[in-house]
Amino acid sequence: MFERLEAARVAAAIAALPAQHRQVLIMRDVQGPSGRMVAGALGLSTAAMKSGLHRARAAVQRTLSDPAPGDLDAAF
Repeated sequence: MFERLEAARVAAAIAALPAQHRQVLIMRDVQGPSGRMVAGALGLSTAAMKSGLHRARAAVQRTLSDPAPGDLDAAF
């Protein structure tokens, strides 16, 4: 059950990203092609793709570092 809750939090954090950042993150980190291929597929420069990926990862990390709603450990 815990894994399902964590997976739901990750999915929600990714869903909350702006569309372009979400797309870069999913293509690069989930589907796995090279950064150059992702950039080309999205019509971005490699630098723009890397920047978007960094921002997406940072936003997801910030969201996941916040206590989960109902997290008992956060109350103490």
